Amino acid sequence: MEKKFYELTNSQKNIWNTEMFFKNTNVNNVSGASIIKENINIELLKAAINKLVELNDSFRIHLTLLDGKPVQFFTDYKPFDIEVIDVSSDEEFLNAKESLAQETFEVLNSSLFKFKLARFLNGYVAVMFNSHHLICDSWSSAIIIQEIVKIYHSILNNEPYVCDTYSYVDSINDEIKYEKSSRYEKDKAFWSDTLSNIPEPVTIPHSYNKTITPSTKANRIAYNIDQDLMQKINKFCKDNSISNFAFFMSIYSLYIANVSNVTDLILGTPILNRTNFREKHTIGMFVTTIPFRIKFDILEKFTDFSVNNNINLVTTFRHQKYSYSDMMEDLRENNYNIPNLYNVAISYQITKALESSIGDYDTTWTFNYNASNDLSIHLYDWNDTRKVNG
Repeated sequence: MEKKFYELTNSQKNIWNTEMFFKNTNVNNVSGASIIKENINIELLKAAINKLVELNDSFRIHLTLLDGKPVQFFTDYKPFDIEVIDVSSDEEFLNAKESLAQETFEVLNSSLFKFKLARFLNGYVAVMFNSHHLICDSWSSAIIIQEIVKIYHSILNNEPYVCDTYSYVDSINDEIKYEKSSRYEKDKAFWSDTLSNIPEPVTIPHSYNKTITPSTKANRIAYNIDQDLMQKINKFCKDNSISNFAFFMSIYSLYIANVSNVTDLILGTPILNRTNFREKHTIGMFVTTIPFRIKFDILEKFTDFSVNNNINLVTTFRHQKYSYSDMMEDLRENNYNIPNLYNVAISYQITKALESSIGDYDTTWTFNYNASNDLSIHLYDWNDTRKVNG
């Protein structure tokens, strides 16, 4: 059968550009693991993972070059085996997760995912996965685990499995329609106005050896926000009708403005970019980053500053479909030397990582020790509980 080629979506194009800039790194790996807390039949679990890949076409995305440009096509499903390792300690499990997250992908004409199973002494099994950001985002990772658990139990109990996910091709076609719509033109006008006379990208002042080649190597420090403090933050946000994200963005932007001595800056803001039920039930790459511009008035009270940021966020999110790559293309028509719009970013992720009705399991994301920004703050509310980790 003749291959049908599709353009990359705008979200995928952003990842492709990062991949081309930081070649031969794992900066675009999306990795995680989930421990299923029951005595697992390994062969049935392998069958469940295979079924997931068969039913969800994003796993079967391959990229190739056509006239020098990246395009994607979907391969037919072929059964595959999954490596099983035995682990006897938390340290062994951690090492296995991190080792998998360090593996790199050949982005052209190759599969962009890998599963591995870790078997514990008590019979529990962890599903470890590593995927390229071209085919998966963190929201997809949560769906992947949920669907594996549901499929496994359906096979185990000899019950029918009702697929709760959709084809990524539908999302590709939706984007093509969007780019021919009046909404696209309105979004373009919004960003043209927002990004007029843009400031220089800010960063965190630091000392370094300028002869060293820039690297993606990074580290991460994790914190749990104290519960009493989080309750006060939640109350402040509720009393002033602002989102937690607007609050944290306001705090972060004030810090960046202070250490960089600026009154006008842009923060990168990764967003879910899933605006309807079907998209929220599709495994694939949707996340995009929008540049959020913030201007400061030294006489403005913090409460007013936060409220205004909340209003601006709501307005900005209405225009989130317009891609970062299109913004850069528009700006470079007048100034080709613009490298990027931001070097620092903040994200606030609410992910339904656990679904207790389908089984007892724990899910964690695995850091790949690479990053493309100078400094990124990631805030996680794993199950929309308003309990935040960072």
